[in-house]
Amino acid sequence: MSDERLSAALRSLPREEASRGFKAGVLRRLDRRRPSASYRSLAAAAVLALVFGLGWREWRHQQAQHQTIARLDALLAEKQALEAELRHLRELTARARPVVYLGGNESVDFVLDLARLHTQGLPEPRSTLPAVHQARLSYPDTASTQRVIY
Repeated sequence: MSDERLSAALRSLPREEASRGFKAGVLRRLDRRRPSASYRSLAAAAVLALVFGLGWREWRHQQAQHQTIARLDALLAEKQALEAELRHLRELTARARPVVYLGGNESVDFVLDLARLHTQGLPEPRSTLPAVHQARLSYPDTASTQRVIY
């Protein structure tokens, strides 16, 4: 059967009329299916919460970026200050004479000047005795040994 013949056959059928309450019943059912005001307000609140949440998240992200940039700036400033202080200390040490503190007491301090030692070399030893040796001291009553430190 062709489309034209099928269309002609369908048109030849008698038309059905809807009952009197059909239209009113359909409209009632449609009214029941419509979302009420509470659903609309709930949907609006959800959209508002979503927009607010996304905005707050973006604001927090920007705050974190600003804090990170501030920390990096502070670190850079501290690095520059430390480099300047290091340059200053190197200038001071370049002008200072290198010395080593050997010790001392309340009345005397022993300091070794390394620059003088470097230019003049080590002095020749004054004696061949070791720093600590055994000395025999004779006393009329007993023979004793005493440690002598030079």
